[in-house]
Amino acid sequence: MRKLSLLLPLFVMAGAAAFAQTATVLGTVTDPTGSVVPAATITITNTSTDAKRVLQTNSTGSYIAPELQIGSYSVKAEAAGFKAYERTGIKLDSNDTVRVDAVLAVGQVTESVTVAADVVKVESDSSEVSDLVSGKEIQDLAINGRHMAALAILSPGAS
Repeated sequence: MRKLSLLLPLFVMAGAAAFAQTATVLGTVTDPTGSVVPAATITITNTSTDAKRVLQTNSTGSYIAPELQIGSYSVKAEAAGFKAYERTGIKLDSNDTVRVDAVLAVGQVTESVTVAADVVKVESDSSEVSDLVSGKEIQDLAINGRHMAALAILSPGAS
């Protein structure tokens, strides 16, 4: 019985991690010639809460920001001698991995290029297929007993 009480917190923490509501943003920063921009400053901002995560690109111009809370975000890339690049309207759902590559135009840091668009999410970094099913879709579903496995019919490519 004592062993069980010691293992219970471990199972609770593992279960909480399995249902984490987080997502990842990653990308590469390049210049107009396609050369990578190392040490560029990346600022990822949750537009609902104004929470910011600031990081630097590595020597290959890449960055990764794991474990971001779900919500709407903007990503800004800046480097000396280049115009700032900002992309807004990035929607992160649970377990998403969204690629935001930035091409920095040559210019002064006081100038910026802003990309604001709702784009279709295409998972190009893995072969994972996922979808988010809303509570309204579940309530409107005409399935006897509302079995969890029957929710797969709502997502294309799921089995």
